Parts: sequence; structure tokens; C-alpha cells
Amino acid sequence: MLFLISPAKHFQHFQAGRKLNTIKNLLLFFALFLYLPLTAQIPAGYYDNASGKQGEALKTALHTIISTHDAISYSELWTAFSSTDKRDDGYVWDMYSDVPGGTPAYEFTFNQDQCGNYQAEGDCYNREHSFPKSWFNDAMPMYTDLFHIYPTDGYVNGRRSNYPYGETDNPTYTSTNGSKLGSSSFPGYGGIVFEPIDSFKGDFARTYFYMVTCYENLLPGWSSEMLDGSTYPAFTSWAVNLLLEWNDMDPVSKKERDRNNVIYNQFQHNRNPFIDHPEYAGMIWDQTASSIVFTSDPVTTAYYGTKYNYNVVVSYDGQQTVALSTPQKPGWLTFTDVGNGAGLLTGTPPEGTSSSDSVVILAVSGQDSAIQDFIITVTSGSEAGGTETFENMPANNSAYTSISWTGDDGSTWTAENARTDQVINGRAVCVKDVQGSFVQSGTIQGGCGSISFKHQQKFSGSGGSVTLFINGEQIGQPVQVTQTVSTSTLDNLKIEGSFTIKLVTNGATRIAIDDVSWQGYMPVNQPPVINSITYDPSTPEIGDTISIQAIITDGDGSISNTFIDWGIAADILINKEQMRLEAGKYVGKIAPLTTAGYLYFTLTAVDDAGDSTVSSIDSIFVNENTIITEKKYNYLKVYPTPASEGIYIETKNNSNIEGIELLDAYGRLLESKNLPSGENKVYFALHNLAPGFYFLRIRTEESLFLFHKILVE
Repeated sequence: MLFLISPAKHFQHFQAGRKLNTIKNLLLFFALFLYLPLTAQIPAGYYDNASGKQGEALKTALHTIISTHDAISYSELWTAFSSTDKRDDGYVWDMYSDVPGGTPAYEFTFNQDQCGNYQAEGDCYNREHSFPKSWFNDAMPMYTDLFHIYPTDGYVNGRRSNYPYGETDNPTYTSTNGSKLGSSSFPGYGGIVFEPIDSFKGDFARTYFYMVTCYENLLPGWSSEMLDGSTYPAFTSWAVNLLLEWNDMDPVSKKERDRNNVIYNQFQHNRNPFIDHPEYAGMIWDQTASSIVFTSDPVTTAYYGTKYNYNVVVSYDGQQTVALSTPQKPGWLTFTDVGNGAGLLTGTPPEGTSSSDSVVILAVSGQDSAIQDFIITVTSGSEAGGTETFENMPANNSAYTSISWTGDDGSTWTAENARTDQVINGRAVCVKDVQGSFVQSGTIQGGCGSISFKHQQKFSGSGGSVTLFINGEQIGQPVQVTQTVSTSTLDNLKIEGSFTIKLVTNGATRIAIDDVSWQGYMPVNQPPVINSITYDPSTPEIGDTISIQAIITDGDGSISNTFIDWGIAADILINKEQMRLEAGKYVGKIAPLTTAGYLYFTLTAVDDAGDSTVSSIDSIFVNENTIITEKKYNYLKVYPTPASEGIYIETKNNSNIEGIELLDAYGRLLESKNLPSGENKVYFALHNLAPGFYFLRIRTEESLFLFHKILVE
């Protein structure tokens, strides 16, 4: 079978809370940062109840967090796999056959290659209980828990049976990707074990940590060579040593984090904590785990143009000093080790920086070390903004002068004809009753949706007003100012990008200004709109190419991609066809079906901001009408049947035949040939095709079709 190389599994997360015992490990640790991918966020507060715990208490706290979840049915696993275990190329991610960075012997297509019967590797994939179901007596909800059930080759799964995972130096069976079955060579156990390849050992270790934690209360009733019958530590000594080693040697991958998020968001609504926090394994089971623990929770959101602060705190045994550093952080951040296990990570992200930044904080005390890694999401969304409190103005002075200072937002603020000794809500700037008096900000990032400010007339007089200017343009009408403290707000501004604020008085009275606040603004992208879906012909028949058309628009951008997902079952739309803009409509074509019945489809439109719209599922009935029967063309001969290496199509008279096409079972064109001049037969090579049913579509001069079903063994 044709194989498209799957993404290599990247090192992502060296174990926080585990010792980095050698210089070699430290060098590797820093090298891995070059490959640290970005990850999705853990839901805020999800692990709060586990904070500060160790050992059995931590395990039980995690059990309480994750044990309540939704269970799906056994049949629903097939559908779930297409969301949880799909490679970037669309094929099944089978850890018993995949070769990260290389080419495996075969690959599987979702639904089409489900087991079924099998006789050898590559025949089909099934539902592998990586934590064997016989260990928990086939009971629910473990029986359908996606966190330990993976799509794997049926034959390899059968060879694995219910043997425990382990390591073997003398395999009696080795799969095509190097997974092995044989006697254990790992200290402490000598029975038969199944050893997956190194690239996926961490995946299975974290799977096992999840199972004995999620179902902690049920463990005494389970039986396995890897379990000790208790709720803690739950594992036998050799098993926990093996799994901790695998957890360290194969760090969490993007594959695992993506799978964790999909299961949480779409299916079970719980998480595997050992993927989110692989350091938990060491904190629960490893007696040599680091004595350094990060007790502060990272701040994972920053806003363009607004200062970010994260106060880092670690606990340690106090016998030695602890040094904090940041081997990885974005350029807009600075880090200061303030001593005694505390540090400050601070900075202001300028507009145009990455929307997600990786940060790694390293704590070292003697030979002991730990890390904390997280992602900061930078946004200029509407929740961003700031306030100038005027507390940083020069010292109190009753004289009216030109002044400047560093504002709370980090920009340079100025005021003309201003004094600094007045108050409203704390210190306030007060400008003189002469024309040309103003207060102005420096350049602020992140857009502006609204501005508000407090104002009050000071001393005698009347008729004073303040006018707002943004980027030199007047906004709204002048605001009247009295001796009563008031707050004025100007909203719906929709200023994008950088801006300056300037408040100018009319010179009639002396006016104090305080608490100038602004709300950030980023326009919310409007997704594409799909309208007027039609198809042609309106009553298609077998053999008709179906053209689907739609009007697709994007009010605030442009359309970057459109395509059709279709299939012959409403819940299995496995075929994809691109659409193209033709005369104001997007058009896509679906190849002729080989049998009558319903065809189901959706349209997807993606705009230049990456937002997409998917139409509801629509259906078309394909009629069985003008298809020519084989009896009319009884001079055609197709042989051999069944076929394996190839098949011949032979005719006594080719004058009526325009071409012959080979289609798969879903009607997709695989190969097309014409009868050579003067020849009466055509040969199709089949040795690269998977076993199953295929169709020959024979096109006549009358634009009618003869379909012939063939079996490839």
C-alpha cells in the first residue's frame, strides 16, 4: 500500500519534578527546547484540588477530579477514532505499525479498513485495549474508556493478547514497525511481555498511570502481573519502575496533547492528568523525585501593549540556595531571579508578536532540578486594555508647567500647562484655564474600543469642557465639566492597532483628570456564509458526474479554501473534493456513483483568518436509469475473476468503446485507459490495491456506461 510519512514524534516536555542527574541529561534537556511545539491550554482551575499534594494524596485528588466522566458505547469507538487518532495525512495513527520519521509497511483508512477477520499484518485495524480488558473483567466504563483504547493492527493486537507491556531482548515475534513479543528482560519480572517501539512507550506509560488513578476505587478487584492489588501504589515494583522510565524517556508529544483535548472536549469530558502534567508520575510514585516544586500557577494570557507579570515561586528543602532561569522564553519577556525561590517574569508583548509563546522556567538546587513549562497566549481581544492612574507623575507641584512621566501602561505620557498636586481618585493631573492645555498618552498597542475618564472642575469658574482626540482625530462632542466628579465614556470606537489618547481643554476653567481607562479592540472575524446550494443534474443517475454549486461570501475578508466532504452514509463523509470559483459561484464535482442510492455531503468554506463554516448535511438521490446492462455488450470479456495481480478487459469490437476506468468501492477514479488503436484488450495492474471490491466503468460512444464489479484478492 502507498504510505505517506507520518509526522515524527517530537520531544516536548522534559519531566518537571524529576531529577536531571547528569550533564548529559541537562544538555539533552536544553537541546529539546528547539523542538518544543505549542500546545492547547489546560482548562483554568482543572487541577486546583491537586495543588500542593504528593504521593498517595495526589493520586487520590486526581482520581476525584477525573473519575466522573461520560462513557461512550463500544460501537462509538470506531467513530471516535477518526477524531482522536487521525494522522495529519488523514490515515489511522496505529502505534503498532507507525514508524515515526520513516515509512511503515502499510497504513489504514478509517472505516474502510476496520476489522473483520485478519490473517496477517496490514489486513485491518481494531480496538486495542492497551490495558487489557480481562484485567478488569470486561467491565464498564473501563471497557470503552478512550484513554486506553487505541486503533491498532488486528493481527499485532492478537499477538500481543493480554500480556503486560515490558521489554524483551529475545523476542519470539517482531512486528513490521519493531514492536516485540518475548520473555521479559526488565529486572523484577521474567514472564512474557509485549514491547512497543520507543517512540510510543511514554504514551502507554501515561495511559497506565491514568487507568490506576481514574479507577482507583476499583483496583482491588482487578488482576494483572503489573498490579499489586492495592489502591496505592497500585503497581508492582517492577511495573512502576518500568513505567516511570518510559515516562521519562519518551516525553509528551503533540499527538498525545491533541488526543487529550479531543477526548475532553468531544467525548468523555475528563482529561489524562499525566499528559497535562507528566511530572505527577514522579510526584506520586518516584521516591527520588525532585524536592523542588513550583507552587505558583503560571499566567497564560497576555495582551498586546499591556504589561504581563508572573510571580514565580518554588518550594525546596532550604538546605541550599535555588537558582531560577528561563532557558526558553519570547524576546519580549525578561526574567529576574529575586532570590529565595522567587522570580519575576515580565514584559509587554508588542503588536505583531506570536499569538502563542513557549516558556520554560528551570529551577536548580545543587544536583536537584525541576522545570515548569507553559504556553502564553497573546491576544489583542476586546478584554485587553489599561488605565492611567497618574500615580507616576512627578512629585506634587502647584505650579503649571510641561510635565512627562512613564504611565502605568509603559508609554510616555505628557501634559501641557499642568500641575500635579490635585486629587480625584488618588492623584490627578490638573490643567490650567488657558487654551492649548492638554493631557496626552504615548503610543498604546492593542486597539481601542472605548475610553472613559474622570473629570472635575477645580477652583472657580464655569463653562469648562474636555475634547477627546485619538490619533489626532476628534472623537465625539466636547464633554462639559462641573465641580462634581463625573466619569465620561466614549464607546464603539473600533480603533485598530496602535493609538494615542489626547484630552484637550477649552481653557475656560481649571480641570483635573484622573483614571483614563481604555478597552482594547480587535475586530471579531465574521466566518464565511454559504448560501444557495444547488446541484446538477437535479435528478442524477448512475454514471452522472454531479456538480455542486454554492454562493459563498465573507463580509470582512476573503475565501481561502472551499471543499466538499461526501459519502454514501450520512455519518461517514470520507471523500473530499475541492471547489473552485466560477462565474461568481463555487463549484465542485463528485465522480459518478456505481450504485443507486443516497449521496450525502457538506460544504466547508475557510476564510483568510482561518475561520470556517460547514453547511448542514444535505443529500442527493442517485437514480438507476440509463445504465447499460452487460447483456447488451455480451462481447466484453473480463478476466481473471477474482483477480490479484491484474485484470484484462477484452472485446471483439472496440468501435463502441471510448474508454475504460478503474474505480474504488466509493466511486473514486483510480486509473483510466483507452483501447489502443487496432487492439482489442486493456490491462490494469492491481498488485498495489488492497483486497476488496472495485468497479470497471466502460464508457461508450453514446455517453452511456457499463459497470462491472470485480473482486481483488
